[in-house]
Amino acid sequence: MSAATYRRPVVIIGAGLTGLVTAVSMQRAGLTPLIFEKKPHLPHAKTGVALWGNGMRVIDRLGVGTKLRTCGLTTLSSEIVNSTDGRVLCKLNFSEESSGHVNEILVAELNELKQLLLEELPSESVVFNKELDSFTQHGDYVDVHLADGSNVEGAVLIGADGLYSRVRSRLKLQMSHRYAGYSTWRGVTNVTNLSKEFPLQLGREIWGKGRRFGAMHMRTGTLYWYAVAAAGNGEVFLRPFKKTLLNKFGDWNFRCGEVIDATDERNITRHDVQERLQPVPWVENRVVLMGEAAHPITENMHLSKVPSSRSPVCYSPSRDAKCVDPLHSAKAPASP
Repeated sequence: MSAATYRRPVVIIGAGLTGLVTAVSMQRAGLTPLIFEKKPHLPHAKTGVALWGNGMRVIDRLGVGTKLRTCGLTTLSSEIVNSTDGRVLCKLNFSEESSGHVNEILVAELNELKQLLLEELPSESVVFNKELDSFTQHGDYVDVHLADGSNVEGAVLIGADGLYSRVRSRLKLQMSHRYAGYSTWRGVTNVTNLSKEFPLQLGREIWGKGRRFGAMHMRTGTLYWYAVAAAGNGEVFLRPFKKTLLNKFGDWNFRCGEVIDATDERNITRHDVQERLQPVPWVENRVVLMGEAAHPITENMHLSKVPSSRSPVCYSPSRDAKCVDPLHSAKAPASP
């Protein structure tokens, strides 16, 4: 095969938000992305994502911003209130905080965003039910070995496989992170009678001792909510989550209990929040870490998804700029 026709792909491990944004960014830069995802499909559970203005500018750059706005709803302001008396502790108007940019927080369903990104890629670019086993770096490529015994050569290997990244572990990099001291639950539910408690285009977060509950509209009649509570390291929370949540938030102001009770148990997710103590190298020769594989971040102010959407675009080479190694070698050579 001649050099003019042979081009190794940029291999990406993980089809989460980071992996998909990375793939679309690479494709728009003229590279060939190839994602391997160990799960058989995207998760079925509904959950929301809140993207700040800088994250949305990335989504716009990738060409799916207009479509995403038709699926979601813009939040223009936010307030933090006391759980006991409803007193407003802090209020933000995002358009006033935008430093010259048109700012927004767009709230949408995470799976809808992932699906829009998937639609930007050729179907053969994303392979589900394929797990990384190991990889071997060579001078100008990476030999990626999959758990089913198959392998593929990539110009670059990108680990977008989350906090417990196998790519990072195969680099023998031990990320220094710790449990942040709290657990978080998320849910999506349909509501029709909570316009006073949770108005359209207002994000409201209620603070109590060791607990927080917040919600914002994902679209008219659909509320994305999240609950945060201090918990011991390794504390076990079994389904149904609603029982635990109602014990913690059922008697709070703003009818938080009704929001939880109206949510389908299957659409409630939970995880312990981790925070980074010390950074790890993000790049080693032809292997790059992105998203939580490189830099886990707590979810306060919904900022955890912003680095996930921004870092791939910062890494990806421009069509107009000369690429730097290792991504430069992934581009197809000019025809003779």
